[in-house]
Amino acid sequence: MTSTLWTTVRDELRERREAKAHEHTLRRELSAYTSPPEIEDLLATLAHQDAEGRVATDAPIIRTILLDNLRAHYARTAGPGTTVAGL
Repeated sequence: MTSTLWTTVRDELRERREAKAHEHTLRRELSAYTSPPEIEDLLATLAHQDAEGRVATDAPIIRTILLDNLRAHYARTAGPGTTVAGL
């Protein structure tokens, strides 16, 4: 029983580390996309794939990363004291 529990915990921790490493890789690769047109184009591509039923398993995290990039762009370009709303 203890052996099975230990194996399960170890496997879950390994999966979490792998998922975190994969997200880190995606963030690094997508960090090049910082302008609204680039980001909106990629988001439109994801939406088009969703509509066709070709949903990538990474689509939710890719959307999150792209929206984070878009927020960061508007935060950089907004004047001091300006709040970026809606993203």
